[in-house]
Amino acid sequence: MAKKVTLSDVAAAAGVSVGTASRALGATGRVSESTRERVRATAERLDFHPDALARSFVTGRSATVGVLAEQAVGLFSMPVIIGAAERLGEHGIATLMHNARATPADLAAHLKRLKARRVDALLVVGDTPDITDLAEALEFPAPMIFTNVEPTPSRRPVVTSDEHQAGVIAAEHLLGLGRTRIAHITASADLPAVARRAEGVVESLAQSGLQPVGGRPAYGSYSQAWGREAVRHLLDAGESFDGVVAGNDEIAIGAMAALADAGLRVPEDVAVVGHDNHQRHVLGTDLDLTSVDPRLVDVGRAAGDALLAAIAGEQLEPIVRVPGALAVGRSTVPDRSR
Repeated sequence: MAKKVTLSDVAAAAGVSVGTASRALGATGRVSESTRERVRATAERLDFHPDALARSFVTGRSATVGVLAEQAVGLFSMPVIIGAAERLGEHGIATLMHNARATPADLAAHLKRLKARRVDALLVVGDTPDITDLAEALEFPAPMIFTNVEPTPSRRPVVTSDEHQAGVIAAEHLLGLGRTRIAHITASADLPAVARRAEGVVESLAQSGLQPVGGRPAYGSYSQAWGREAVRHLLDAGESFDGVVAGNDEIAIGAMAALADAGLRVPEDVAVVGHDNHQRHVLGTDLDLTSVDPRLVDVGRAAGDALLAAIAGEQLEPIVRVPGALAVGRSTVPDRSR
């Protein structure tokens, strides 16, 4: 039987002390990145697998992070959870998933279970304020990172998409294409993400001496029906426009349908930009829509980085906003030449 590889073997092969090897293989040990990579490469080459239970006795940590999601299978939750789990897994930390399904009783029960498991930190992935309010009220004993929630003075650190920058990206894309009469059709102004995106659109237009068609954003709902209605209202009012920044892909698809009904060509007459980049995979359409992708997997990875830093006792930024990226389609560029 082959001799079992020990931590001492890894340390000797990597040319470091046993203590340094232990820190390098731990989730949050303070060693240089080059040393960490060398030790981990050596451990992999020697097929060394640390005993997680033994390490937990030594470090006092479980090498586990709890994930409490309001709707784990939601369109905006799942990519974040995947990104966080990937980043934590790269550092040897497992994730313990609890899907609370948005009921207060379930939330309380899940938090109590996570407390009992002595997780090293908690990632709270929310859809409404309920989940974060309860997490704060129960005073969870480990560091908490919030995502998919609105930052408040007490609800921090928060890792989230940069909604303001998303508005800037969409507006600047249309301006760069020479569009100067741009409408912004979006959802309810009471929604924080809507308000921030609208600010980005309005500010970008103002820097070019412009304002949204109609003098202000058109507020409604995240639906194709509202996209159709808003475009019809602009046309009936005699408004001339050559670009639309839509609050999401659903609104964009409705707007494009109304433009087609009116005999207007997309993008030759009116260029349209959506948000979420969901139109193919989720909405079941193949319109090749230009859309701002919020990069939710990267939001999750950034949340994973924040969790690792919290476990290590490092000072955290209260709010981390991850910028989106433009996915260019034929709704703004006919031949899709970038």
